[in-house]
Amino acid sequence: MNIKNFDKYLIILWILCGTALLLYAGHYTEVLIDYGREVYYPQRVLEGGVLYKDLLNIYGPFSYQFNAVLYKVFGINLKSLYISGGICSMLLISGIYLTAKHFLSDFLSFSLAFFAIIAGVMSPNIMNFTFPYSWAMLYGTTFFTFSFLFLLKYPDKCDVKYLYISSLLAGGSIASKYEFLAYSFVILFFIVKAGRKHGFAATGFFSVIPLVSFGILFLQGLRISDLVSACLILKAMAGSHTLKYFYTRTGAYFSQESIPFLISNFIQTAAAFGGLMLAAFLSGKNKIAAWLLAVCSLIYIFFKTSSFMLTFLPALLVVFSVMSFRKLAENKKILLLVVTALSVSLKSIFGLIFSGYGLYFVTFLLTAFFALLFLYLPKKYQKTAGFYILFVSCIVMSLYMVDRYHSNYEIKTSKGIIYTNPGDAKSINELTGYLQTRTKPEDTVVIFPEGMMINFLAGRKGDDFYNSLLPLYVEVFKEDKITEHFERTKPEYFVLSNQSMKNYYFEYMCQDYAFFFCEYIQQNYTREATIDNSVKYPGTLRFLVYRRNK
Repeated sequence: MNIKNFDKYLIILWILCGTALLLYAGHYTEVLIDYGREVYYPQRVLEGGVLYKDLLNIYGPFSYQFNAVLYKVFGINLKSLYISGGICSMLLISGIYLTAKHFLSDFLSFSLAFFAIIAGVMSPNIMNFTFPYSWAMLYGTTFFTFSFLFLLKYPDKCDVKYLYISSLLAGGSIASKYEFLAYSFVILFFIVKAGRKHGFAATGFFSVIPLVSFGILFLQGLRISDLVSACLILKAMAGSHTLKYFYTRTGAYFSQESIPFLISNFIQTAAAFGGLMLAAFLSGKNKIAAWLLAVCSLIYIFFKTSSFMLTFLPALLVVFSVMSFRKLAENKKILLLVVTALSVSLKSIFGLIFSGYGLYFVTFLLTAFFALLFLYLPKKYQKTAGFYILFVSCIVMSLYMVDRYHSNYEIKTSKGIIYTNPGDAKSINELTGYLQTRTKPEDTVVIFPEGMMINFLAGRKGDDFYNSLLPLYVEVFKEDKITEHFERTKPEYFVLSNQSMKNYYFEYMCQDYAFFFCEYIQQNYTREATIDNSVKYPGTLRFLVYRRNK
């Protein structure tokens, strides 16, 4: 194939994404929150643990099964997941760009994909494309992205194989993360429309990955009663006060207090973006006024850019879509885009934070918004919109570069290397070293409120079911039940940390919540070690190591 036939923007995106992966993958501001479950569970699956039965699991099974296969093939090491995260990042950036090209100019599509590189690949937060809080979300988003891309090709090419491929990938997204269930109704519409023969075949493709994933679990010994118990746990979590508090802060639940915040962000962002668009309009009439307005807008954008600047985006798209129902009725492809973007972003519908859950859907929402906007505006202004996205991306990049500089201290064992801030790195290195030298390989070490990353790195088994003690879990499972469990299992060691849980309302374990359980530890375990580097690194992690009384 002639190199001239390649998309130059796509090649540039691959180079930029590859560079970002080399410089930023593995560097995170925190390494205990959620990461540990994601590295620990696949190892336990490989060792025979059954999801939903032995391992408490609130996501689909695919991601843990797939990562267990990666461990089997490439070794039980962080590198196996880094490689997978890098491939997913490349796929997502490519998919975002190719999807946007169906609706927008090449340059604006490139700008949106560049923003995805900055927000997703360079992100130092647990929400990222390279080593995420949930591989279920990463794999689910990757499946979804290409499912939608093939779904777009289906009406254009009038070839049913695109529906089959789209259905297969949609099934993969649901087997990964249940948030994609809403998208399944979009697929279902096309399956029904395809007629009995092709619809039946597409349904079969849709079912392949979920049936294989859950089929493997049943072959391992999973029972229907175990799934029922898992569903009841999910139901209890959904109705808990702590989760409601958490989701209200992250935009999944409605809160009246957030309305002024959403309106304020909308006004600020609209003023900045509108200023640039107006400058572009004036450029052919009054160049001086256009340049002055553009400079003022860029300065304003510089000071107002933050991860909260697009909190209003899902709500805006809903309102904009209702106002544009006639144009959408005339343009079925944009209607499909809008409906799909909203269906997968329901978790951020009341407030999108692109350093949070919104990261995985923000580019689809932006693509839908711009596709609608440029039904009203001349296409030539897409270049200005692209420059706006690029400028915002560069500001976010500068912030993440600072985080990268402060998250450059390695935590290293035979299981791999991960980087974080100096204080936490020192404390975690000391703890992993302590566990590897002072405990036996067969000892059970339970680290609360979260710490499975340390279990993985130190090569020490934790508790498969009660492996975290977030305020959410204390509310759902109750302290007496948790304590009874550990009275039966009698782990050799508990490690308690001062990790903040403030996003779940109660901040510190043993100080703000879990008093009964902490009293149980005090009565049945003896403190054997204290790891505390707060004198040199204020606010860093502190660990208290308790050993069971003989």
